[in-house]
Amino acid sequence: MIAVTIVILVQILFGLSTANTDWIPVTRGVDIDHDLENKPLWIKTDSELNSDDYVVVFFNSEEAGGVAFNFGHRLSNFLWFCSQDYYFFPVSPSTARTKIWKINLDTTDGKRVIVHCNGMEVLNAPVSSDTCVGDWKNRWSRTVTKISFSTVFDTASDFYLLANFNEPCSAGQYFDQNHGCQNCPADEWSRGGNSPMCTYCPDGKVVEAGQGTSEQDCLVRMDQHQTIRPS
Repeated sequence: MIAVTIVILVQILFGLSTANTDWIPVTRGVDIDHDLENKPLWIKTDSELNSDDYVVVFFNSEEAGGVAFNFGHRLSNFLWFCSQDYYFFPVSPSTARTKIWKINLDTTDGKRVIVHCNGMEVLNAPVSSDTCVGDWKNRWSRTVTKISFSTVFDTASDFYLLANFNEPCSAGQYFDQNHGCQNCPADEWSRGGNSPMCTYCPDGKVVEAGQGTSEQDCLVRMDQHQTIRPS
């Protein structure tokens, strides 16, 4: 009971909650309430180039457009009900296998889709008659209130976040309001995101500081000089 109280107090102090600071596993084909015009969508992927995997996110069940990325020989992007084809990103995204994508829908001057990958802006595309074809205006003029991951096309999206903050912390880290992302202490682990704390390893198991990305990284303690992975 005391531990639960401490967690709640920390979340209140940090202005955070489990619902919007931990990476959420992607469930495809489900409408998720989200005001994309005021809060970005974060997506974590670990697909490799040439895998032909796709990130495909619809806005209002396709009624308000959507975005897609393709992991071909080069990363490319597509705006649903706007683009004629997939196009290479103007700025090449990070070559790291684990990628954190931040998708914004900017409405300050018309509409723009702004995409960051691992902290770098890789796309800033206006949605207009100069860039779109077909029934784009009817679709993209609608206010986005829901997003969904395609059951048919999406194969790359692993986790997502719906939150306003800077870059989410990597696995093995927690978010400190004063100092940003910090490595988890020894014998604790975290999946990343912006959780304000890490999770203790089970009794008798250890992991080095910052190396615990899941409970599986916690090793059985043998003695002072040896650990083994659980079978």
